[in-house]
Amino acid sequence: MTVSTFSTIKSKLPLNANKAVGVQDIHDVVDTAQSVINGISAPSIISGSVNLASWPGVTIGALADNAARIANGTAIQEALDNAHTNKKYVEAPGGTYHYSASRVSSFTNGSAYSVNVGLQVRHEVAGLHGQFSYSGGTVFVQWAGDHPALTLGDADGRVSAVGTEYKGFMAGHGAGVTMGTNSRGLLVGSMFQCEFDQIRYDKYCGGGNTKPYIGWDHTQTPSTWFFSNRVGTLFVDAGQQNIFRMTVNGTGNTFDNVYIGRDETGGPPLVNGSVFLINGGHQGTFRQLNIEWTDANNLLNFTNTRGLLIDSLHIEGCDMMGANPSVFYNEISAVNLRSVQLFDVAFESAKLTGTPSIFSSWGANCQTHVENLDARFHVNSATTYGYANTRFRVHNPATDAGQKPNVKIKHLYVQGHTAGLDLDTTLPGGTFGEVYQLSDYDWDRSRSRTQNASLLVASNASIILYGAHQHSQAVFNTAITADRKAILSNKLAPSGFGSTINCAVCDTREVSRLKEATGSFNVYVMDSADTTVLATLPVSASDQTIRLIFNGTTWVLA
Repeated sequence: MTVSTFSTIKSKLPLNANKAVGVQDIHDVVDTAQSVINGISAPSIISGSVNLASWPGVTIGALADNAARIANGTAIQEALDNAHTNKKYVEAPGGTYHYSASRVSSFTNGSAYSVNVGLQVRHEVAGLHGQFSYSGGTVFVQWAGDHPALTLGDADGRVSAVGTEYKGFMAGHGAGVTMGTNSRGLLVGSMFQCEFDQIRYDKYCGGGNTKPYIGWDHTQTPSTWFFSNRVGTLFVDAGQQNIFRMTVNGTGNTFDNVYIGRDETGGPPLVNGSVFLINGGHQGTFRQLNIEWTDANNLLNFTNTRGLLIDSLHIEGCDMMGANPSVFYNEISAVNLRSVQLFDVAFESAKLTGTPSIFSSWGANCQTHVENLDARFHVNSATTYGYANTRFRVHNPATDAGQKPNVKIKHLYVQGHTAGLDLDTTLPGGTFGEVYQLSDYDWDRSRSRTQNASLLVASNASIILYGAHQHSQAVFNTAITADRKAILSNKLAPSGFGSTINCAVCDTREVSRLKEATGSFNVYVMDSADTTVLATLPVSASDQTIRLIFNGTTWVLA
């Protein structure tokens, strides 16, 4: 569609400016405008457009050899550069555009830079509009292996795209292409108030399983930035080092629906670095973020990032690998996570060493705040993945003096793990009880506390309840073969600083014996000295719970 469309709409208006506009005139204009809106290039009536399908030398469909792909890449780049020079939109009608494009951008920005940009949509292009479809649609396939499939914007970060629209296309690399460390799925330059939507990097769209070094990469010169942009639906399924990387300064950005990773024949691919990496002064919001079916030592890495908000995060089918793996790593960052679900994220002893954790963090000004964390392991008993068969920590804090982070979890629920968990270094489950849910976890610099924690008593065992778990509940839910105890300590902890401090006045404890705790033996609730029976829970066909309160000296029935 070209600017002539504007004339078509204008022709529907009354010729005489003084003539009254009738109902039919309005209907004609609306019908004509709607036909434009239904097309792929409605904005072209303002800026004009370049149509790739009709540009001289551009071929849609398979090409016989690399020489033909190079020629096609040259023609496509000429069309894109024409749109840049004339500030036009680019229309890319449905079809597969095969090309080998190996443009290199060289510039000086303090230092000399030379960046492989492949096929480039430069900053003055008003927009790139394709026809999106999961089966067909507009597809760009790059055959130059050490280059991005597409570069959106300019490699020199001092030059920014402003108000540009990138919508409705898929990109990938050709089957069997050797991917070097300069290969990218989508390389992004400096942007201000730009729009991205229905964009997909697909490792299979070129006919093979071809992974770039980095999938979505917004990392360039020190001047590169990303301000007040909106990313709608974005799918990126591959990267050898990172699948999603953003290491630039940016504020005011929103990401509505981002999906990262995908399974493949033979199991999930291994990413060598962090699957999702944000490093730099980035402030913005991810409304929905999915990370699925990708194995790594670290899934999400936040470094030197302030004010990042993720509304909803779903992580599924990922295996934690290597030494001391962590789902989240936070270094000197402030991150807010509202709703987090881990679904079959595996901590398997055969695939890792050291201490695995959900969160690890470092830095005196490091803050991780989580409103709701729901972690479920080996959800479907018929499957052979998603196991947590080695002990792990919810939080693995830094041990460096002076580099103590802050971690808060408002609500936590964990189920399906078979080897137990520790909240952190100061609240090991073997000493304080195995937490499976709580409503407040707070690690402040060097120690932690919880509120309303529910603790599963180890099978056929007793437990001591300490004040570090304030308002806690002990649950006996397995058969017992001898009398067992729940001892209510007056102290916060069995040793160290907490062993000298009494529980808070009006702290409470609940002890529950569920009907599954069969056996003709009693559960005795004992005082701190383990000399006085405060209550007795015999075997019963119904669940039983007793509640006690601390009066400053001892525990009494509430």
